[in-house]
Amino acid sequence: MTEEPPPPQSEGAPTRPRQVSPAAVTTALLAIVLAALTVRWYVGLEAPCYWSDFNYYEWATRFSISQLGQSPLTYPILLLTSVSLQHNLYFTVPLVPLMAVLGGDRAAFVTSIALVYFLPLALAVALLANRLSGDAPNGASKAPVSATIKSFAVALLIPVLWAPTLRGYPDSGAALLLLITLLLYFDGRSFASARRGALIGFLLALTVLLRRYMAFAGVSLVVCIAVDQILASRRSAAGTPTKTRIKTMLALIGGGAAGMVCLGFPFLLNLTRLNLGVLYESYHVSPAASVAYFFSCFGLITLALAAAGLLLTWRHSPQSRDQLLFTVAFYVIAQCLWILIPGELGTHYTLYFSPLVTLGVVLFYKAMSKNVAALAATTLFLAFNLFCSLAPAKTTEQLGLKLFRPGMLSFADQEGAGPALLLSAAYPPNVRGDVDRLKLIVNQLRAHYEEAAQPGQAADSENFFAKRGHVGVIGCSNVLNHEILRNVERSIYGLNKDKIDWLELPVVDSKDSYPLERLLACQYVVVPSVNQYFIAPAGQSIMAGSKACFDEKWPLANDFKLLPGALTIDDGVTVSVYERTRATTAATAALTLTRMKAFTPQEPGSQPNWITTGRMSQICYDKKRNQWEFKPELYRPGFFCEEDRYLLYSHDLPASFSLSGKLDSTPGVPPTILRAQLLGADGQLLQQVDLGQTKEGVRAFDFIHDFGQVPMTGAAAPKYLVIVIDLAPQAMAPGTTITISDLKLEARH
Repeated sequence: MTEEPPPPQSEGAPTRPRQVSPAAVTTALLAIVLAALTVRWYVGLEAPCYWSDFNYYEWATRFSISQLGQSPLTYPILLLTSVSLQHNLYFTVPLVPLMAVLGGDRAAFVTSIALVYFLPLALAVALLANRLSGDAPNGASKAPVSATIKSFAVALLIPVLWAPTLRGYPDSGAALLLLITLLLYFDGRSFASARRGALIGFLLALTVLLRRYMAFAGVSLVVCIAVDQILASRRSAAGTPTKTRIKTMLALIGGGAAGMVCLGFPFLLNLTRLNLGVLYESYHVSPAASVAYFFSCFGLITLALAAAGLLLTWRHSPQSRDQLLFTVAFYVIAQCLWILIPGELGTHYTLYFSPLVTLGVVLFYKAMSKNVAALAATTLFLAFNLFCSLAPAKTTEQLGLKLFRPGMLSFADQEGAGPALLLSAAYPPNVRGDVDRLKLIVNQLRAHYEEAAQPGQAADSENFFAKRGHVGVIGCSNVLNHEILRNVERSIYGLNKDKIDWLELPVVDSKDSYPLERLLACQYVVVPSVNQYFIAPAGQSIMAGSKACFDEKWPLANDFKLLPGALTIDDGVTVSVYERTRATTAATAALTLTRMKAFTPQEPGSQPNWITTGRMSQICYDKKRNQWEFKPELYRPGFFCEEDRYLLYSHDLPASFSLSGKLDSTPGVPPTILRAQLLGADGQLLQQVDLGQTKEGVRAFDFIHDFGQVPMTGAAAPKYLVIVIDLAPQAMAPGTTITISDLKLEARH
């Protein structure tokens, strides 16, 4: 006769501490060692040139470590203010101590992610599987240790779950928080505790702050909780009173709001300032393409095993059907929201679906626990699948497998074919075969910067965006972009010892701006023989326009010369370098802008009103900029001689308009004249007006001027407006700045 299981404890009831199982400790240590060895093996096979998010999080964590060491008292303030950035530093907090111990290289960073985020995520999937399979009907932690160990081991065999971590993404942390929140809700599904509701809301807010794209999953979970509670209140009048459920739901919403306000207020301000849906429109792919992508990532057999596991659990565990239905509904709704609204692709976005697929595979193991042959065959397949997915590309090619290989975002580096469709996507170690040629490109450019008047650590300079003489790289792909070349330079000369002013050029139509402003700041431009895309070409016409500028000899290209010695890098891409021979005049810039507008179907999403040769605008999210700063001392004489300092209006001019604003200058700026020029369609000067002048004792002035139609004989109306700063640079004192602000151009009727 078996003992009657103890009744479930009510929420808040004291629990007796459980003894730590030696098997659990052994499993934890073994998992840590195996994860660390897997990461070391994987990273050790790489010969990469990482870029963008693949590289950012590693550098952000290093920065967080250095800032904590330099100023531990102000470190919390740094974390809070980082929320205003595109990617904040909250994810670095648990990584900092471990990475500080393991070392500062990439292997240490990826190992830290694996130990802090990935392994707990796999464990959370195992705990959820225990609950849904009936191994732990009264709580996720109540299952036998052996059942948890088996579930945990199976979860570690899913390569798509590994992929974001091995690629250097900390996104498993957000997926982990989401699963913890789900388990927390299941443990208090009676919804009688407002404190638990507030905690759930707070964790959801933290999930979004860790990775903002998880907001759709957070919305999905809140909707599922609300529907679940409505159905529960209708089913049982003897359960938790409806008023209590409502109170708990309000506490959940309040906890989320409090967490977002306290930890993410700058993030909320950005949401009111930016239309992220419009800005990221170029990244969007069709629902059919999204579904095909996610199916290809997991492979048909893994998806079939997951579906079978969910169905078998539904059949054999009737006591947990409602929780299983809740879980599936939550992940499916979240995935549908992601596919239908952002519609973006990427290795890290698979975390919307991979926990559910992993859960299904784990449940399949549990359902087939007595079928030794089926379990053995499944284990062999999963082990083979994991090996093929993470092995070097040459290994799977030798096996005759053409696996689907996801690209950075919407592009696949390789489409799967034949039997490979049964397997998961390939996430091989990042290996390049052209590093020697990339180094030649870097060294050719670095020779000029080592002799420059103000060399050194351009990326760390607070005046970086006010400088002239940058190196622009036309291209944004896994083959070529400015970050790849910058990291090659660092690999040669050491971290923080780069001297080349690598400049990011705009690439994405929906969120960036015309490339003219940045090309005006370039002394060198690296141009590939083939456009280098990372999303659909239609979404990157402004990048293609940068290349067309040099290929088709647009007016700006005449200010450059082609250097000898083009080199061929990976994918057969030939790279040429152009060197500036003279500064670009306002008229040339205006004519080039006309070509860019004609080349790009729609105005880029973040195009500011004025294109400047001073401190550059951000290429995205800077549409409402209203202050322009010039630091003439940073214009390197060896690169730009007597360069014009001007602002070019980027929109069409009204027939009649007023122009107003303010000029301010710091001490040491010589007398300065501010002029407005109207140019015709062919760049000729039609009208020039002095807007104001500084003199001794007067460093600032306001200006306003009304412009009407300029009388002309047989010529078109003015097409361009330029504001020119006229000063004597040789009389400039160090550290001087000229600022133009509150610029308004208003049509007159």
